[in-house]
Amino acid sequence: PYRFEVGEIAKTLMNDYSAAVQPKHAIAAE
Repeated sequence: PYRFEVGEIAKTLMNDYSAAVQPKHAIAAE
């Protein structure tokens, strides 16, 4: 259970990171 919780937290952090980074990359690409 502990590992599962850590995995869920990691997914949430990665999702937040991706959401924050993708727009910047899109703007930089343009």
